[in-house]
Amino acid sequence: MPKVLAHTDDAEQVVRLSVSGELVDASPKLKDGRVDYRAVAEHYGLAAGDPAPETEGLGELLPDDPAWSSEREALRTGVEPASKRQGP
Repeated sequence: MPKVLAHTDDAEQVVRLSVSGELVDASPKLKDGRVDYRAVAEHYGLAAGDPAPETEGLGELLPDDPAWSSEREALRTGVEPASKRQGP
């Protein structure tokens, strides 16, 4: 689990995730006790997992930044992209 997706609440002594439990359950597993960091980053849609991320542009792109556009991420997670929604 990339640290950027986990947030601690010291007062409540819990860790909260900004992704679903299903996405965590489906994440790449250890192989011979080792983590495939690129596969993990790719699974969570982070720039470190994509040699040519869609979000690469003029600014600095960090490994924990999203690799995909918000529209592609919405389609991947089953959420209707804003560009496809109708209404005000």
